Amino acid sequence: MDVTPATPRLRGPLGDRLAREPRMLPEDARRSNRGLILRALHHGGPASRANLAKLVGLTPATVSAVIKELLEARLVDELGRTSGAIGKPATMVGIEPDARHIVTVSLSEPDQFVGALVNLAGKVVLRRTYERNDRTGADAVALLGSICDDLVGDADRPLLGVGVATPGIVDTDGTVLRAARLGWIKVPVASELATRTGLGVYVDNDANASALAELTFGVAHSSDFLMVRVDQGVGVGLVLDGAVYRGSRSASGEIGHVVVDPDGSICTCGKRGCLETEISAPLLGRRLGVADDAHSEIEFVRRAGERLGSALATVLSALDIGDVILSGPEPVATETFRQATIDAVAARTMPEISEELMLRASSFGDDDVVLGAAALVLDEELDIR
Repeated sequence: MDVTPATPRLRGPLGDRLAREPRMLPEDARRSNRGLILRALHHGGPASRANLAKLVGLTPATVSAVIKELLEARLVDELGRTSGAIGKPATMVGIEPDARHIVTVSLSEPDQFVGALVNLAGKVVLRRTYERNDRTGADAVALLGSICDDLVGDADRPLLGVGVATPGIVDTDGTVLRAARLGWIKVPVASELATRTGLGVYVDNDANASALAELTFGVAHSSDFLMVRVDQGVGVGLVLDGAVYRGSRSASGEIGHVVVDPDGSICTCGKRGCLETEISAPLLGRRLGVADDAHSEIEFVRRAGERLGSALATVLSALDIGDVILSGPEPVATETFRQATIDAVAARTMPEISEELMLRASSFGDDDVVLGAAALVLDEELDIR
């Protein structure tokens, strides 16, 4: 089969990241080289060995050796030879999307957990929902374990690993340090599931996962952006210089507990008037459900957008970020909410911050957290990000 050649020049955030790759240590060379090539193929599509060598800055011999290993592992396929090009035709190689599947679980939604099998290209090949029934603590852990059992049992391809996206603060070992709505404090989710499944397990905050989905599977507009995730609470995935920033205590982006109304409702954290008492998904649903008319609904959505904008203003000013992505229930996607958020930021920041602010919806709708959990595994196992 002939494959039409494409010039594998990567521009924008990925190209910047490839150019900034650190010098490889000898013991990490094989993994680093494999990651460079897989990232280039993932983001840039099929390419010849010669073009890959030019793109990632490795020698042709090194690229050929890595491709040989990847072919043996069936992670890539040879897709045929180029046609219509000057010179000797070259064999194109590309990632085989269904070479591995990934078990993913989203704990983000208030009333249910969502489990899925996702392939290497970010396609959901199987999805199941499980009613949470207000499970917390050990009961919630047990439900998560049974979901993983189901998905592992349903897989018809080799599994790359397990990704879990959860509300709350998660450390680098996959221990949930605090997830108030799940009743979890210092729960070693990753280690427990790894023992149960025999697979590599990776756990992260759901807003971080959504941000990673944009980086891995989306069309990034910049190397710096905020992913604002509205669900049980409100969280931010912060991307700086093309990488998710988690903070020194794994708690970056926890804006849901920023006080926006000192006289507001009591929050689950014990403070009064936190942002999530104003715009969480359950609250938006309840208040819109009892609104008297369309005007009341619009006014409530506008006020919720203002609350978010007031909480984001300081963050955007401090970091000089102009790209904000919104993920959450239907009211968050409305133009009323978006414009109210922008107006609130503009009222609290310098014009240089607000005039160029881009506020847009997630690329993946309801799938952003599930795909983010898959992206977490891709990053950890294959160095694709």
